Amino acid sequence: MARVEQIKRYATLPCDWEPGGDELTPTSKLEHKPIAEKYAVETDAPYA
Repeated sequence: MARVEQIKRYATLPCDWEPGGDELTPTSKLEHKPIAEKYAVETDAPYA
């Protein structure tokens, strides 16, 4: 992978994602919009 494509920092969230919750559908697929809204502070922090 190119240097700009490599993950530089990551954060571990203090909770588990369960199927049927806000983050996952009942078939365990990601719900992108709720994740982006709920964790906006955590995802924006490395770029601030």
